Amino acid sequence: MYSRWRSARSRGWGCHSSLLILQAMVFAMGDPSQAQEMAARTIPTGDAEERRAWAESALEAFDSGSEGDRSSSTTALNTTRLWALYFLSVDEKKWIGPATALADSLSAVDVPEPHHVEGLMAAVVVVRAKHARWPPNKVKHLRKGLSVLDRLVEGSPEEPGLRFVRLVSGYYLPFVLDRSKEVEEDFRVLASILPGRDHDLPPQIFRFAVGFVLKYGEMEGPARSLLQEALGAP
Repeated sequence: MYSRWRSARSRGWGCHSSLLILQAMVFAMGDPSQAQEMAARTIPTGDAEERRAWAESALEAFDSGSEGDRSSSTTALNTTRLWALYFLSVDEKKWIGPATALADSLSAVDVPEPHHVEGLMAAVVVVRAKHARWPPNKVKHLRKGLSVLDRLVEGSPEEPGLRFVRLVSGYYLPFVLDRSKEVEEDFRVLASILPGRDHDLPPQIFRFAVGFVLKYGEMEGPARSLLQEALGAP
């Protein structure tokens, strides 16, 4: 349905990774105010390079305060930080550890939406598949992460954060994994629930979700107009 199913190479995994995953599947079957200002900035609605640039700037702002400032950061800021670490982990494996540590710390406290933290960590597990060298490990990470995302979405089908993180996780996967059904469903549901709805997404993540659906979801007519209105786009 969507022309956005480009080659695996153009989506960042590479044709070689696609072949390795296919082979593995066969094998497996045998300061706080400054941080708040940065967190409120509008995140671009483009591709990975723009997301990475925002994430790097956000982390720099978060880390500019003292230890005491960071320890008193709000849950909302820490959740935004987790999004930033997730975006960075897609390109660099070194960010997986910090993302996992932050998610563990958030899971140890009473956060308002614990399933959002679980969803982001499931997405980080999917990212592990990209960085894994041994094909069976790629399959293991993909199955584990995607199964958690599918379970969370099934339990909370109208939570935009869960829908968006599953969409981004599935959209960039090689075509051999065939996540087209879930991707199309997430595009459709996000297009219907994002406009004119209260949500608990960080502002820049909300804008990124709307922009991503606009750019890649091929929405037309009223659906596109409502998304543009939610984004404040002409």
